[in-house]
Amino acid sequence: MVADHSISIQGLEMFEKGSEYSRKKIGDICYPGVGRPKGGEWDTGYVRPAAFKHAKLAPSFGENDLIIFANFDVAGRTGHDFPNHYDEESQTISWFGKPRCHSRQPTFERLIRGESTLYFFGRWDDKDDFQYFGIANYVKHKDGVPIIVEGKPSKTIRVLLTCQDVDQGISSRGSEENVEQSFAMEKHLEEFIVDNWISTEFGKSYDIYDEDPDRPGQQFPTDTGRIDILALSKDKKSLLVLELKKGRASDAAVGQILRYINFVQEEIAKPGQSVKGAIIALDDDQRIRRALDAVPSLSLDFYRYEIDFKLVKA
Repeated sequence: MVADHSISIQGLEMFEKGSEYSRKKIGDICYPGVGRPKGGEWDTGYVRPAAFKHAKLAPSFGENDLIIFANFDVAGRTGHDFPNHYDEESQTISWFGKPRCHSRQPTFERLIRGESTLYFFGRWDDKDDFQYFGIANYVKHKDGVPIIVEGKPSKTIRVLLTCQDVDQGISSRGSEENVEQSFAMEKHLEEFIVDNWISTEFGKSYDIYDEDPDRPGQQFPTDTGRIDILALSKDKKSLLVLELKKGRASDAAVGQILRYINFVQEEIAKPGQSVKGAIIALDDDQRIRRALDAVPSLSLDFYRYEIDFKLVKA
């Protein structure tokens, strides 16, 4: 049962953790009786409600408060695609600003100083409304993080956030049964590749990373998520980052693997070692092909896997 986190405001109800809200519904709560203005910042990744003077703001919202709209593993309806990530294990959120944003801008200065209340909303399907995660708290940030937006490379700020009891009432991909099925399918793909490593294309030149006994090459931890498989070439000259997708890969996978490659290059690779990457999925589309073409200087490949299933009568 979802705990009641609602507050009554002028006859309306504030946000309840785990419940779904459209942008319109959120606007109705922010500006009682009038609703949000159409377009503009309200259709982007975050908005400061007090910046709009078209109607009186509900009294619970402060001058610097932010409402954050985050898409996880899916592009937004405006076509922008950010590698936001919710880590269920640590209950933290890696959230990315708009292209070319940085910590010296007033919005992020206030956020970092703790002057803003952050109302965090997230979703895993752009056809769905947003789920309310709760009030997010700032942990740390990093400027100049590479991202891919509409197939073009850019940079922005990455902010690590946490919400108290963020897992309470939050459903990341529909029903609990579907979540378990989705995880199991991708996990099976990973396990199959690891178990049959010698027989794969990579096994000829690479071994699964085992240089650090505390961090094995399978599900290798980084500061923005876990690398599915990290491998080291047999001649020790190159590291390989593998990102696995159980179905069709979107261009979000390019931004995700670029983050991992950057981490490995800065934190793991020794002087003289190069870092390569490969995305493995059942299929691709035009968007990911465009994204891959945008980073020609980086050794980043795409592989399709094929399923060969047979029934043999005993």
